[in-house]
Amino acid sequence: MKLQFNFILSAITFITLSCNDGKKAEKEENKTTLNQTKIGSDLEKLKTEASRLRGGGSVKNVELTNGKATITYVKNYSEYKELNPQSNVTEKQLKEYWSSGNAIQKTLVESSVKLMKNLNFINEVEITIPFENENYNIDVKKKN
Repeated sequence: MKLQFNFILSAITFITLSCNDGKKAEKEENKTTLNQTKIGSDLEKLKTEASRLRGGGSVKNVELTNGKATITYVKNYSEYKELNPQSNVTEKQLKEYWSSGNAIQKTLVESSVKLMKNLNFINEVEITIPFENENYNIDVKKKN
């Protein structure tokens, strides 16, 4: 009788431990899914905010990696038209926009600050604006 009781107790313990391991694995899987969803959600927020930046219609690529936002603008009019085929902006207008009144410098500085201010998950912003065979860049980090 004592042997049978020990056997049943061992079986119950084994089953309980097996169930807990399954729950633990399930929790880890759910946690991973939630993190991926949050990352996807943050990227969507970043893309929306990037479209609102100065020259936002010219944003070609938006990436988010470990709190770092990387934004790249179009390098020429044909890339712009690929992104915005419905746009009435001419090549001349696009060129004049980026050539006038320090537009590139204003975009780099204002946009990086705006993104970090409006999106608390952003700790660093890198923006690249290729224009007339030059690459204009900024890489700004929040101070800890």
